[in-house]
Amino acid sequence: MKKTEDKVTMDSAKVTSFEDFENFYAVEVVREAKKQTQKWFCAWGITMAALILSNAAWVVLR
Repeated sequence: MKKTEDKVTMDSAKVTSFEDFENFYAVEVVREAKKQTQKWFCAWGITMAALILSNAAWVVLR
């Protein structure tokens, strides 16, 4: 009977460790997505500022 109890305990340990891995992986994916989003938002802001400044310079110098 002892072997059956050990097997149940080991199976539940595997599920727990998989859930931990799943949570860890999800956190890493979200963290990486935030980095990428911040990088591309910064690039978009610089591009938008350059567009507005170039249009303003074109209107003033025309």
